[in-house]
Amino acid sequence: MAEESRVRQTAYKAWIKDLLNGKYIIQDGWDPNYIETNGKKISRTNLLATVTEKYVNEDKTYATLILDDGSSSIQLRTFKDEIPLIEPINIGDTVLVIGRPREQNQERFITVEIVKKVNPIWLKIRKLELPKLNTFTKPTIIEPIKEQSSIKKPETSLEIIEEEVKDEDSERVKVLETIERLEQTDKSTIEEVIQQSKVPEARKIILELLKDGEIFKLDGKLKIT
Repeated sequence: MAEESRVRQTAYKAWIKDLLNGKYIIQDGWDPNYIETNGKKISRTNLLATVTEKYVNEDKTYATLILDDGSSSIQLRTFKDEIPLIEPINIGDTVLVIGRPREQNQERFITVEIVKKVNPIWLKIRKLELPKLNTFTKPTIIEPIKEQSSIKKPETSLEIIEEEVKDEDSERVKVLETIERLEQTDKSTIEEVIQQSKVPEARKIILELLKDGEIFKLDGKLKIT
């Protein structure tokens, strides 16, 4: 039974506010503590958020990040062995975090397993995902990084094998990325975005994004909110 309970738990996608507002359940033995929210028991979570604060103590034995996903903010805590995971992360970065929610002295925080910089556009995709999928989706699959002869990586490092994105979401990503790229040269008209994205349903997706408030139109140009 102990071995079964130690199997890696599902890392559920969730809003930070759900982790803060859910009920924290403490279990005995090998069974992991979890947060009960929206009918799910979350012992591991998959968060997409922006880093708003970073702290590393002088002897580099303890470090924290403050993560904000637009719903609320939470602290990510790391200790000596995990410090290399957050060294490349800076304030303002968008990150994907796999970790475990914890509570101490009535304060909720996340202990890190994985933290990785990602394109900020994934925050917008997450906003589209969670309401549509009732806040929870299939977990991200993770595997250990293979050691390379020229680079010695920390034992705690992991790489993320990105989960498959549904065709609909993939096309939304392409349209949003096209708008973001063309916006830099002030050429993000609807027709140009349709042409450059090469997405068959681009016009329909643009209208949906406008309706959802994910993009807006200014002086005939599309812009990301």
